[in-house]
Amino acid sequence: MANLKILVADDEDSVRYSLKRLLKKWGYEIYEAQDGQEVINMILPSEPVQLMEKKIHVNFIILDLKMPGIDGFEVLEKISNTFIERKPYIIVLSGIEDKDSIVKALELGADDYMTKPFEIHELKARLKAAERHHALEIKDSFILMLSKMTEFKSFETGKHIERVQKFAVLLAKEYFHLIGKEPDISFLYELHHAAPLHDIGKLLIPEQILSKPGPLSANEFEIMKMHTVYGARMLSEISEETMSFEYFKTIHEVVLHHHERWDGKGYPEGLKEEQIPLSARIVSLCDTYDAITSKRVYKDAQSHEFAVNEILAGKGTQFDPEIVEAFENIQHLFKQLREKFTD
Repeated sequence: MANLKILVADDEDSVRYSLKRLLKKWGYEIYEAQDGQEVINMILPSEPVQLMEKKIHVNFIILDLKMPGIDGFEVLEKISNTFIERKPYIIVLSGIEDKDSIVKALELGADDYMTKPFEIHELKARLKAAERHHALEIKDSFILMLSKMTEFKSFETGKHIERVQKFAVLLAKEYFHLIGKEPDISFLYELHHAAPLHDIGKLLIPEQILSKPGPLSANEFEIMKMHTVYGARMLSEISEETMSFEYFKTIHEVVLHHHERWDGKGYPEGLKEEQIPLSARIVSLCDTYDAITSKRVYKDAQSHEFAVNEILAGKGTQFDPEIVEAFENIQHLFKQLREKFTD
């Protein structure tokens, strides 16, 4: 993963030196500026033609307010008025402690405010919070973009994506209830974001295979199966460039493993039973239910009752037995959702 980049802007050499040593130790790539004009020269476009390109892309700025010439307030204002895309996360680090200045800095676009002298553990904690904000911002934009791309490219509709998402969260809640545990809110959150992206790898499958109005040949099916690998590879490459892999872990699990089977006869890795991540086991059943009850170019839609029987028949072979039990408990809710969110 590429190191996150921080611009340290302070007119005191000793402060910049101390921050640089700490931040390098914590794994960041550091840039320095001694005054506000230098910040502007480094990261803001100076010509109209440059509006789509920043001179240096930094993820975070640690900004002093009292600097010679252009001060930190003006820097904040210029950044807020100039950036046409995601701006850096800005932590003001200043000796100014009065409430009016703090409020002014935040209103002008600062994301956080610390006073000098600072505590090392506090700065580290605030930077970790900034990293989470940065990661979630990118992740949410990425999820929305890929969901829409999948919807437009695939023969499956946007309603399919939405239904699988709702089915998955519903089924996960019932699964936790079945095994006697409180729902894991963080897991439900990740699953909610992962489920719509289960088939993103189909973006790289030829259109003639996706929309073929009949059974696939053996060779075509092998190509189709690669959508799990392609999707996971896309996620890995993007996560390596933008943030630690942990932020895409559940999405990666769902994308790669939602065609695995409980008996080990699925793909792409032939995982079995609890080797298959829980998120993928849940999405697998939900995707199957919706595929059975939906019309496709190669088949007609089947009834809810038919889908339920098919899933029950796959208990312990295709599907996790406990997840099938959870599904059986709430299958009437699947039917209601299916009828509400029609194609």
